[in-house]
Amino acid sequence: MRGARCLIVCLSLPLLGVLAAGCNRGLPARTDVKDARAALAAALDAWKEGQSPDKLRERQPPVDFRDTYWDQGSKLKQYEIEKEETSGMSAKFTVKLSLTDKAGKSSTKTMVYNADTGPAIVIRQDTLSP
Repeated sequence: MRGARCLIVCLSLPLLGVLAAGCNRGLPARTDVKDARAALAAALDAWKEGQSPDKLRERQPPVDFRDTYWDQGSKLKQYEIEKEETSGMSAKFTVKLSLTDKAGKSSTKTMVYNADTGPAIVIRQDTLSP
């Protein structure tokens, strides 16, 4: 009985080592700022052209872009990517938007977007920025 337990323990230790090694995947790859900027420009161009945000998911790689002004029905007339930088593993972009809301009122907003690249590119408004 004692020999059988020893055999089980000895055979299971390498298996546990393999399983433990698979759990440590490390940090995700740093975002490719060039790819993130291209995806942001494509998303903003789609908005400017009156396309649906869902159309961006058909791209390769898919782009998941959300902006509250777009979601609320504002039209994008013009944009300028003013600044790009890395922020941790992400890319951060400051963009000046020229908008027209549903009521026809024009405004200019400065937005900050965070972008992550990978199998899909995810771009979100930075809720901590003014």
